[in-house]
Order: sequence, then structure tokens, then C-alpha cells
Amino acid sequence: MGAAGWRLSGVAQGKAVIVDLFATGAAAQALQQLAAQDIHDAVLAQAPESRGEWSLSIAGRSTALPQLRVFVHEDFVAQAAAAIPPRRVRWSRRLFWSTLLALLRTGFGRHWVRRRYGG
Repeated sequence: MGAAGWRLSGVAQGKAVIVDLFATGAAAQALQQLAAQDIHDAVLAQAPESRGEWSLSIAGRSTALPQLRVFVHEDFVAQAAAAIPPRRVRWSRRLFWSTLLALLRTGFGRHWVRRRYGG
């Protein structure tokens, strides 16, 4: 992610999760320093004694992240792939969308589509 944000993936309570971290201040600086390392087996935990403070443990070394916003999302990719199997899209539909997207890349094409469809 950006300079003050990270995206981590892993397992929490037996479920695949994606964790987005957004930091400001000292936490952003700490994340910048950690970004230079090759990170494996990181553990993100909320400190029980302090409100809203998180710590990131990597290879036995813990870093406090006081100004951190954490968003945890359950990863449904595997379940969605099992429920909605991929299928081949018809060539006519692929041709239509590739032509439309190529047309929208140009100023003339955007103007024509806006005029044609009243948008």
C-alpha cells in the first residue's frame, strides 16, 4: 500500500483474513522502517492494557504502533471460487467490452459515448 498503509494477509481464528493498516505519526515512521525488512510470520495484536494501541511482532521483536487504524476483512476468495465456478465468456461479449474500453481511452470516444447514451 502507500507510505502510511499496509495490507497484510493471514489467518485469524481459523479464517483467512486481510488486514489493512493505516498509520499516522510515530506509527507511520515505524511501519516505514519495518517495510525495508523481509517480513514473515508477523503477529499483529492489540495491547490489552492500553486502549487502541497495537503492536506488531516480527521475529521475536515487538514494535508498538500507537496511532494505527486497523480494518480486518474476511477473505472470501476461496468460498466465492467454489460457489461461482469460472466460465469462459463468449467471444462477442469480450469483443464488445474490449472495443468499448479501447474507445473510452480516447477523448473522442468518451465524448461519443457520452453524447450517444446521454450521460
